[in-house]
Amino acid sequence: MATFLTIYNEVLRRAHLDVAADTNQIAQAKNWVNWAQRQIQIMRRWNVLYRRTSFTTTNATANYTLGARSTPGMLWHEEYTYPSEIKCISDTEWIRLGLVTTQAGKPEVYRISDMSVSSQVNSIVVRLWPIPDSSSYTIYDTYYARATDMSADANTPVFPIEFDELLIMMAVQKARKFQEDALQDQLIVRDIKDEIRNLIKWDDTQIENYLPLRARNFGAYRSIRDNLTFPIT
Repeated sequence: MATFLTIYNEVLRRAHLDVAADTNQIAQAKNWVNWAQRQIQIMRRWNVLYRRTSFTTTNATANYTLGARSTPGMLWHEEYTYPSEIKCISDTEWIRLGLVTTQAGKPEVYRISDMSVSSQVNSIVVRLWPIPDSSSYTIYDTYYARATDMSADANTPVFPIEFDELLIMMAVQKARKFQEDALQDQLIVRDIKDEIRNLIKWDDTQIENYLPLRARNFGAYRSIRDNLTFPIT
């Protein structure tokens, strides 16, 4: 996978800017690359950004902080060979059901009690109910990763290497607009659209690599799988 340094240097080269240019041009190239990554992120729910992690409960502890993501995600138990979903409910439903009690047991539902949102990072705090009565429950957390702006030269994009060319092309297109080069801008937009279509086709083939094997036939996960792709217009 290409590093941030490699990518923004290629942007400078294709935009016919001196790689040893002044710091303002280098800073612009970096901004264009980060802009491109954010734009690619919001195009669709990319299968290659699907993540699965887990955490172990702590006895008598209800709140757990989950990491950066672009979607709140799903929580579930894995029992024997089949997972079981821990249902997310709204604050209103939480109160209506009287789940403010301190009842202990194996978690069945959760609510998002806090969400930190910025231009780059979402982190959420979930509150489980019943409050775990054991420190041995394993909760699986599935979500879509969120792109984080790169700053250090050694940083790498959130997307796999297959997306490097699109990152570069979109950043160069931003440079063309900055340079007010209308003809080159039109040509690269055409190439970008072709690259996006090709990546969507490729990404559609990646679902089997990113969805956990035992979750593929799970009803709740089937609905996620079926809604992973969205048509380009």
